[in-house]
Amino acid sequence: MRDQHPDVSVIILTAYEDPAYATEAIRAGAKAFVLKSAEGEEVLDTVRMVAHGHAVLDASLWDSLAEEGRSPGEQYGLTKREMDVLHLLGRGYRNRQIAESLGLSPTTVKTHLARIFKRLDVSDRTEAVVTAMRLGIIE
Repeated sequence: MRDQHPDVSVIILTAYEDPAYATEAIRAGAKAFVLKSAEGEEVLDTVRMVAHGHAVLDASLWDSLAEEGRSPGEQYGLTKREMDVLHLLGRGYRNRQIAESLGLSPTTVKTHLARIFKRLDVSDRTEAVVTAMRLGIIE
């Protein structure tokens, strides 16, 4: 439609809350992506905004889209270094081996592990690895 009628602004009104649909619709040229569950006034506001040249995305999709670009570890608040420690932990490394591999002190590794346990809401090394694998943070 965009190729044949570039002056027409397309608004997608859908029941699908999948952020992938929203992303694809915007890439295809839609100016707005609104869920059918939106209130009538919200739909009218969207039409008005698009008519004035704005692009509109349903508010409920913003958080989901923001999460899409983040790694699983980032979604759970893990830092790059904590991810490094977690990967080595998943390979069966002990604290001293992790410290040597990453150029850290064993005390620093313990600090990273404590933070990993807290962020993943686990209490030990084995539970951390199992949880991280289940969540797709490590393989």
